[in-house]
Amino acid sequence: MMPEIAITDSVIDGFHKLVADVMKDPGEFHQRVGWGTYDNLIKELIACDEQINEDVLSKVNPTMVKRVVARIALMADMRRTDANSALIHEVLGQILVEASKHKECWLVYIPILGPWGPEPLRALEGGRNIMVRSGVSTWFDLSVISQNDKLLTDIFDHGVDNSVGAPRLGEFLGMRVRYVWTGRTPFDDDNGIDAAYYDFTSITCLWIEKLFSPIAVIRYPISLLCSSGANLSGYTPRLPQLIGPVAQPYKAIILPSNLWEFIDWFNESLERLPKNDESRLKVALDANRSAHLFTSVEMFIILSEVLAESLLGEGMEISRTVSQRAAWTRGYEADKISRQQIYSEEKKLYSFRNKIVHGRKWSSKLIGDSNDVKAFRLRVEKRNRELILRALQIERTEELKDWADQNLLG
Repeated sequence: MMPEIAITDSVIDGFHKLVADVMKDPGEFHQRVGWGTYDNLIKELIACDEQINEDVLSKVNPTMVKRVVARIALMADMRRTDANSALIHEVLGQILVEASKHKECWLVYIPILGPWGPEPLRALEGGRNIMVRSGVSTWFDLSVISQNDKLLTDIFDHGVDNSVGAPRLGEFLGMRVRYVWTGRTPFDDDNGIDAAYYDFTSITCLWIEKLFSPIAVIRYPISLLCSSGANLSGYTPRLPQLIGPVAQPYKAIILPSNLWEFIDWFNESLERLPKNDESRLKVALDANRSAHLFTSVEMFIILSEVLAESLLGEGMEISRTVSQRAAWTRGYEADKISRQQIYSEEKKLYSFRNKIVHGRKWSSKLIGDSNDVKAFRLRVEKRNRELILRALQIERTEELKDWADQNLLG
């Protein structure tokens, strides 16, 4: 529970006026917000918490006002009536606690290539808390870029010329993923800002046909301590793609038709997973996401087998064991002949993997022509997704857990 911090009425009133101004007219806010006027407001805020190191005062700068105002506006969802004194006190308290613990907080927008039309939007729009690899629950939401999004980010980039590469959300159209990241090392590869998005896509690509294609990543600092200013990473846009639920290909796995209901299903399954199996599932999720990204069929095959071994292996590479378990897992409701066919497919895939990693004679021509390779990838993508989903499903019922103990581990 966050400790109660006594924040003076003058500080709360000062930020209440600023937030009201920015929601009314960001342009007027930017014209008014002179640093000579508001530097004392930031210093008075910092003085409310004795736990904050004096070094923070030496880092006070004009952008701190924008960061704090944007944080309050975000929590109020750009509604003036919600930006009341109680909310402002709560948000300022969070900001001070983060500063005392030397943590940074960032608002991240990721414009994506997405579908248009009422049906896809109904299946995609929404939000949930998702546990990311840093062990922190992070709120993600997905929607069409709205006027509120543009007004919120305009607090940072009003009047900025985006032709020089500065971040400006208003330059983008379509859909966006949004989330707030908090931590000590924002640009650390393993637990940083972008790693949170990787975790999000690792889960969502179990439900959608393809990964969300980011057009850009725009990061806005919304805490007192931040290692850099607002920044943008550009991506090479891919061709527009259909984003929607996977067609129901499995008799025993019925996926929700809404992305966020699927995330609820995933989270419930994850809670039932034994703790010692969580790391194995994490490897499988990362391998599945990474396999989507590689155009190289060789890396796609290697990562697909990493996925299978992480879920079904026993600490050593045993082709027969992994292939048998994959056949039982994928062929749970199938007959013996069908399971034997799946087993043969798994053995063949494993043999491809061995040829590649051990430098033996290998060529994608062993699969066939370019159309055969494309069909092969689609089949294996489906297989990868199915293995993960079934691993999660097994934990949902005692009957399936008993079946797994007998047929997979016995």
